[in-house]
Amino acid sequence: MKKQFVTYKIALKMKKLGFDEKCDALYNAPNNFLIEGLWNTKNSVIDTMTNAPKVVCSAPLWQQAIDWFFEKYKIAILYSPQKDILEIDILRAIKSIKN
Repeated sequence: MKKQFVTYKIALKMKKLGFDEKCDALYNAPNNFLIEGLWNTKNSVIDTMTNAPKVVCSAPLWQQAIDWFFEKYKIAILYSPQKDILEIDILRAIKSIKN
């Protein structure tokens, strides 16, 4: 099921661009993907060892990311079943926003 969600790299970049929609999954570390109900980037996860909040990054579905880029930035990204192509297209969109 993890394949249905954007990568941590994309999720983190989207968060920096202002993405804060509710998602069914999140990353609380680069390789720690969780499906735990509805999350957004304002939610925090507490580290039980240190009582410190962990970095939380909501993990949108690929289609949710495509829709968000179009709604917020008017950037159209075509869905591709090949995730590597889709990831490249989204990273290009992110780069165009930063320039």
